[in-house]
Amino acid sequence: MAFLFVGCNDYEVPVFDKIRSVKVHEINKDYVTLTGRAIFNNPGQTTYKVKRITLQVIYNEQNIASIKSIKNSRVKAYESFEIPFNIELPTEVFRKNLVSDIMNILGGREFSLQFNGELTVSKFGFNRKVPINHQHRLKIKM
Repeated sequence: MAFLFVGCNDYEVPVFDKIRSVKVHEINKDYVTLTGRAIFNNPGQTTYKVKRITLQVIYNEQNIASIKSIKNSRVKAYESFEIPFNIELPTEVFRKNLVSDIMNILGGREFSLQFNGELTVSKFGFNRKVPINHQHRLKIKM
């Protein structure tokens, strides 16, 4: 039993790479909905199960959205993989600079979002958390 426990703690967990393919999916009076993908790499020789991803989205130092996705899938050794996500940004977060912020986003100018959270993976029933702390200047393509 001790051998199994020690062996499980030593497996290499995935590494967060980047956020990509962020696009405007829908705009309405309450929300601006964005879609995108979180990209990870599995650097180890172990296959594991992805359990979930949890992210907080921060814009102008304000937590504006949460992403929770349960993705029960297997990731093979030495593979890159991606987890798609949707973000619903309430239009009220843009109220302070509503016209300029929305025009900048829709006009294709870059803006910055901070993604903080974790990916949970499992091997032999033991969960490991992969931290995500990523700030990226995004240019939205419509």
